[in-house]
Amino acid sequence: LMDFNNTQIAFSMKSARDLRNAKFLFSTISSPALVKTFKALTLAALKIRFPVSWIVKPTLYRQFVGGETLEECTKSLKLLSDYNIKSVLDYSAEGGSTREDVLRTYQETIRSIDYARSNPVIAFTVFKPTGMAVGPLDACSAEEMESFRERFFALCRKAYDNDVRILIDAEHFATQDIIDAITEEAMELFNKKRAIVYQ
Repeated sequence: LMDFNNTQIAFSMKSARDLRNAKFLFSTISSPALVKTFKALTLAALKIRFPVSWIVKPTLYRQFVGGETLEECTKSLKLLSDYNIKSVLDYSAEGGSTREDVLRTYQETIRSIDYARSNPVIAFTVFKPTGMAVGPLDACSAEEMESFRERFFALCRKAYDNDVRILIDAEHFATQDIIDAITEEAMELFNKKRAIVYQ
């Protein structure tokens, strides 16, 4: 195990520049006033279609994201693996507004399970349940809820069939009870031989 009290070992994979950037980023996001200001500015910029990637990619993105595609993540996975650190694949799409959004998120999650199957450096694949539904879960029709359940269980089945651990990400408190109940069903169904579905 890594000893995070020994910073020379714990952060040996980081350059001095990486550490300075991380310190600046975490100092910034520890200030509620700055976070609120940056959030308002970002939302305003997005609303008028002003590009924000020039500031997001070298800061937040660089710190927390391994890549925009599975292929882009390979370099980060390899670097972490060199230091005996396993990775988590999280296609972090939430709440699709169209069926096409939902299908794309579903297919990308399937791809991440396939990718993890033959990659021992991946500890978990992850999905946000709201990415599997059109609109909010607490207000969807019975038909859409059934489609959501089918996609949810199909992902868990795919993970089970491929012996890949899958983590169900947390949601907004308004829908968390719904997610908890379905996740518990999936755990009872797929966690018999070993733990596959996690919450």
